[in-house]
Amino acid sequence: MTYSLKDYLILASSSIALFIVSWFGMFGDEQENITAGWLILKGLVPYKDFFFHHAPLPFFIAGLAEFLSPGNGLIVSRMVLYLLHVLSWFLILFLTHKNLRPSVYAYMLSVGILSPIFHLHMLLADTIIVQSLAITLFVIISWLLYKSPSIEVVIKVFLVAAYFSILSSLASVFMYLVIAVSLAYKQIHDFGALKTVLKVKKEAGWMLVLTCVFPLYFFVNAALADFY
Repeated sequence: MTYSLKDYLILASSSIALFIVSWFGMFGDEQENITAGWLILKGLVPYKDFFFHHAPLPFFIAGLAEFLSPGNGLIVSRMVLYLLHVLSWFLILFLTHKNLRPSVYAYMLSVGILSPIFHLHMLLADTIIVQSLAITLFVIISWLLYKSPSIEVVIKVFLVAAYFSILSSLASVFMYLVIAVSLAYKQIHDFGALKTVLKVKKEAGWMLVLTCVFPLYFFVNAALADFY
């Protein structure tokens, strides 16, 4: 899928609006994530040396922000989230059918303008969940209605989005479980169980490897030893 002039205009408008509003407000969880990122850079291990009741991915994003510019974790983490928003918009436009453009435009402009109301410009689990879910739903709807992109691309997008979302908040497990069951039912109904397994085997394999990164990190550091 190529980008049209209107795509670029909406992208620019949404990006400018989001950039302008990205410096407003504060939310407690964002400060917690930035503190956790700073502690990780000091060599501390989450859930072992300090404890916050959230999933770990935002901690490490904040740690990356603090590493890139020590003492400016808030500014850099918001810029990281800003770039993730823009990247997700590019991906949605690239992967979905042109007939979905009005809905995609409405989503982009809504995020760009209304971010401060919903705290979507901040380093929060909710922000990453919204980005991941938007990409997942737009791609699935495009595939269901217009058979574009291919099911292989849909599965890749689903797995990556689920990975980022669940590692940001375990509360999103149920949501992605429902989507996974729905996708599996649709594929099995259309092509049978064996062909469905063959289609997802490769993607499921590398996703399993990726999923092991955080458990391995916490196991090596005995981070969860006190939990059992």
